Amino acid sequence: MKAAKANLLNAIGQLITDRRHTGADTDDVLGRLLRSQSDPDGPSDADIIDECIGSMFAGHETTASTLTWALYELATHPSSQDQVALEGDTIDLASATLHDDVAAFDQTGAVVEETLRLYPSGISIVRVANQATEIAGHRVRKGTLKPRQHHTARIG
Repeated sequence: MKAAKANLLNAIGQLITDRRHTGADTDDVLGRLLRSQSDPDGPSDADIIDECIGSMFAGHETTASTLTWALYELATHPSSQDQVALEGDTIDLASATLHDDVAAFDQTGAVVEETLRLYPSGISIVRVANQATEIAGHRVRKGTLKPRQHHTARIG
């Protein structure tokens, strides 16, 4: 795990180096973070690397997990699968109001909500105390594991 983490840190560090070398001023997340370093209170390279890692796992891993479980649930519930497919058949790909069309997909939305209720994304993220510290008057020993708190709220 430590070797994988080191590889990831090195890869993102190399992206930062490459971006600076090319001089590309892009409007993506990395470009914005690098521009924000011009501010005296801007992030360090280590902060930017942490943000990139957080974005990668929050944006990709959780989405992939949710889609996987949703497809599993649809595969095991054919009638719901048929209803979602019927909603999908109504999409006009040439439509300028695609966002509005998708927002009206009640059955698809219900599948996503139920999937997130049954299989909350990111639930297994664990934090480890790198050093002994005190938080809100509570002693935390080095090496203490703290799972991410996840609260599920019902919508509607």
